[in-house]
Amino acid sequence: MAFLGADTQQLREHGTRTKEGGRRLEELIQGLDGAVRSVQWVGPDAEAFLQRWDTEVRTSSTEACAQLERRAALLEEDADEQDTCSEDGSGGSRDGGGGGRDGSPWDVVTDWLENYEAKESDGFFGDLLGGPEAGYWGNLGWSGVSIAGDVAGLVPEPTGVAAGIGLAIDAMSAGIGLYDAAQSFQDGDPFGTFDGLVTAGVNLLDIPAGVLSMVPYPPVKVVGEGLGLATGTIDMAWSALTAQAQISAIAGGPGEGSASRFLLEMPGWAIEQATGNSTLSDATDTVTGVMEDGFGWGSETLRDAVPIIDPIIDMPQHAVENVIPSRAQDWIEGTATDANEWIRDRMPW
Repeated sequence: MAFLGADTQQLREHGTRTKEGGRRLEELIQGLDGAVRSVQWVGPDAEAFLQRWDTEVRTSSTEACAQLERRAALLEEDADEQDTCSEDGSGGSRDGGGGGRDGSPWDVVTDWLENYEAKESDGFFGDLLGGPEAGYWGNLGWSGVSIAGDVAGLVPEPTGVAAGIGLAIDAMSAGIGLYDAAQSFQDGDPFGTFDGLVTAGVNLLDIPAGVLSMVPYPPVKVVGEGLGLATGTIDMAWSALTAQAQISAIAGGPGEGSASRFLLEMPGWAIEQATGNSTLSDATDTVTGVMEDGFGWGSETLRDAVPIIDPIIDMPQHAVENVIPSRAQDWIEGTATDANEWIRDRMPW
């Protein structure tokens, strides 16, 4: 019998190699970017070189990595579709000899879960804005909006408009926090997971207070405003800390944009900057490394044991990709990356 279709095993292997190649290219570019920016070189030639590096090399390499990631995903989808067609055309047996699975719905779901590869993410704004550095700017902007919403929620006024604004922002912040926590858990990042859960938690605490403060019955409204004063203050403090961590990351300081990591790394970094003594910062690096390794192992073990976790976490990304055309996604990411580089080039650091 003539062979029709594709060898799905080879498709998946090719997709895996494509994805690994994209990740390796991204690591090399990040390493080169750090080396380029660490050179003590000033003057017009240095500025021209950095400009060409950003506009010609770094941007095109970032786009190439994104293309490899998308093509790897398409290969995986093609393999899944080929397997589905083969099952439908062979009476439900993959090997065609009746010795494989019987093609029941449960077997189809099980096969899909076994072959599912989790998506990678830079976080909610990182995905939309084209990368981690752009994500810092997007998150910093949202932290500013969140602080403004907290301030509005603290304003005792009779109409409830300010409380309504704060309530809407709290709801969005809670959703974003849960999304970031889930994606960070999937990526094996303990700090991002913790930050996301705290963000969601403090905003979820603030929501009931906002609801109560909008009730026109005076005693209830007073209770809501009093409760909102406490929860809003906590929320505002956490948003301010998050914004500080993102500013630190943009300036090349400690924390990598994470509030919890910023708190952990800031003392050692400050001492090293002031005295040149790196003992505390080295110890902190060791602790963070152990935390990341342990958390990453735990995340992978749990997700392997319960394979439905990854598809559930990836549902928002699948929804965005299915709703927004790929060309539009490329345009959004490319435009955001260009905007990020334009802003970064004009920063004083």
